Amino acid sequence: MKIYPVINCKDFACVAEKIEICQNLNLSDNTIHIDIADGLFTPNISWNNPEELKNILLERYSDIILSVHLMTVDPLDEISRWEGIPVVEFILPFEALKDPASAAEFVRSKKISPALSFDPDTALESVAPYIPLFDKVQVLAVSAGPSGQSISPGMIERIREIKKMFPSVIIEIDGGVIPSVVSEAAEAGADRAVSGTYIFSSESPAEAYEELKKASE
Repeated sequence: MKIYPVINCKDFACVAEKIEICQNLNLSDNTIHIDIADGLFTPNISWNNPEELKNILLERYSDIILSVHLMTVDPLDEISRWEGIPVVEFILPFEALKDPASAAEFVRSKKISPALSFDPDTALESVAPYIPLFDKVQVLAVSAGPSGQSISPGMIERIREIKKMFPSVIIEIDGGVIPSVVSEAAEAGADRAVSGTYIFSSESPAEAYEELKKASE
């Protein structure tokens, strides 16, 4: 299983600080996950000014690539703001998409991988028809919003169900990710996990990151 650190910040100073911390992590695929929340689709507002990020990535951290989770009411409208930034995928919330199939194709037209996320309260049956249209599916194990939430009941079983329905799909778990959750998710069939609070609230983010990687083995 691959482990990606999550940056969920209110301002760019926080974003820059956490990117610097990530330089001491043995990152999977050199990838960092960034949460973007607009305060409309979510109860919280996070940093959302890609222009501030562009220069430091190009000048100081040219090896980093980003997975961007657009937790906004109009996620497709946000994508153009990230042009010129090394984004490997956009994760789109099912609940915000009027036409998931068209959304997936739109992201692909930008030569970026589309991934689909959905809330713990959203029935798997309503999402399942669209999962094959995306490259990856993210099991959002907490309600979309701030970091530090505990995993919702039934999310490990949800991973297991998705893997049974779509054996080849790449599954990511996001929310409440600690070593015990990583271990259970890996056993259930998850391929990736993202974690913010467990890593960045630790006295040693590098050790916390390694603990998560070890738990996935």
